[in-house]
Amino acid sequence: MKPEDDQFLKEFFNAVADRPLEPDDERYVSLYDEALTDADPVQQLARAVEWSTESVRLFSGYRGAGKSTELRRLKRQLEESGHLVFLQDMEDYLNLSTEVDVSDFLMAVAGSFDDAIRDKYKSELEASKSYWEGLEEFLSRLKVEGVSVAAAGFKASLKSDPTFKSSLQERMAGHLGALVANVRQFCADRIAALRTHVNTPDKKVVLLLDSVEHIRGTFANAKAVQSSVEMLFAGHAEKLRIPDMHLVYTVPPYLKV
Repeated sequence: MKPEDDQFLKEFFNAVADRPLEPDDERYVSLYDEALTDADPVQQLARAVEWSTESVRLFSGYRGAGKSTELRRLKRQLEESGHLVFLQDMEDYLNLSTEVDVSDFLMAVAGSFDDAIRDKYKSELEASKSYWEGLEEFLSRLKVEGVSVAAAGFKASLKSDPTFKSSLQERMAGHLGALVANVRQFCADRIAALRTHVNTPDKKVVLLLDSVEHIRGTFANAKAVQSSVEMLFAGHAEKLRIPDMHLVYTVPPYLKV
């Protein structure tokens, strides 16, 4: 092989790495501008935000189909319309190879929302407690035993320690109502603070949660993990709604809701 051919193949290999593209990336191809279909999922999701005060939408597709890239297009479009939009990768918060429960999932949602706001408005939130600090106090008030962990380590334990996660799910079983109320109140406080900071009370707040569809288990527990995902989105759909907020969850293609 000639050196120039080897160099070309090397550059080509690196160029097709599996990663999402920004809407203004020269490699991005807008399929929906070519009249391949009238149903542009980004336009449908944007319309759900524009036409309502709150919403929950599920965004599905096979892995590698371009969901993460299209979520970035949605984020850009909504921001250009003046809304407050945050995009988080749930792979940073969830253990993808174990069963998911509505309790730890809601904690991950609230924690990711807080982290996203802090990343963008660091100086304004320095004096306030993080979600993880508040969660530690919340569990203490409920006297939930067996899941004690410092706030700084809660996020890491939720993602990387299956034993901790299993213990948390077991002990939160009788406190789900209190947790839902706690998460909603936390988000309501953060939304109010956001709108005060940007001095635009009518801005809509949108949280895009990517990579949820990556929860797939292993060869040994794939069926149980799939069932847990189905229960999360079908059996606990109402609990995944947060008042005065728009949420988009990516979900696996097998999910039927």
